[in-house]
Amino acid sequence: MDYMMKMVIKDGKKSLFWLDLWIGEEMLCNTFPLLFRLEQYKDCCVAERLVMVNGEFCGVWDWRRRPGSIQELNELFLLLQVCQNVQLGDGIDTTCWSINDSSDFSVAGLKQKIQELTHSTPNYRFVWNNWVPRKVEMLAWRIELEKIPVMTLLANRNIDVGSVSCPMCGDMDESVEHLFVSSGVARLVWQAVSSWCKITSIFALDIHDLLDLYKLTNFPKRKAKIFHAICLGSIWCIWKAINDLVFNGKPIMVESIVGEIKTLGYLWIKHRSGETSLLWEDWCMFKV
Repeated sequence: MDYMMKMVIKDGKKSLFWLDLWIGEEMLCNTFPLLFRLEQYKDCCVAERLVMVNGEFCGVWDWRRRPGSIQELNELFLLLQVCQNVQLGDGIDTTCWSINDSSDFSVAGLKQKIQELTHSTPNYRFVWNNWVPRKVEMLAWRIELEKIPVMTLLANRNIDVGSVSCPMCGDMDESVEHLFVSSGVARLVWQAVSSWCKITSIFALDIHDLLDLYKLTNFPKRKAKIFHAICLGSIWCIWKAINDLVFNGKPIMVESIVGEIKTLGYLWIKHRSGETSLLWEDWCMFKV
């Protein structure tokens, strides 16, 4: 029931920064899980994290260690955007009913929400692959759940992120499908992967199509698992290149992405699948 109740912020002293629903449509601990893991005091209130400095509200953090990875810095950048327009004032925080347009509780509203939940479409069954690092699996899993901080997803949660344009092309909105499926960079990467792995050109409409590509090949079971690992690695390398562009200003080079996919894939398969005799020359020709 907690997600059905939303805090209305006044002075921010009664609302938990990470663990209450007070901004957007999800608790911040779910929207920014990596930062929540770094938080020293997970039950801190909003007023403890947003403090008036020189006439402006600024984020004041208490990390176990400073955010350092690309993913952590990505979350911190988006969290600062989310909080930049928050204004604390006088009065005591209150609670409102958040599942319909009215802030008042109603049995009819609760019944409608229960019906929506019980008649929802069954979740996609994500297939894990122990031949890639756990962080690579987790990224693909979170992408499938639409739990990564891309601009359209944040905007759909009523979080003010400014422009939602793709950082690669600037023409389309930054969505999961655009970044990993339909963008010019993604299409060229998947074209290179299909050519390398000697399969027909990859045609995908959404992220599920990419995750299920290995099922559509005629590869033997072991080779199909290798190809599945390559697809997960490709998603990882595309995401890494996008973050390098956004946070480091590093231009995206399709050749570099494909090269990293091959290099990381070779190391993962060689050391995680027990294929210790695998030669780099054979790998580059996809003789596995």
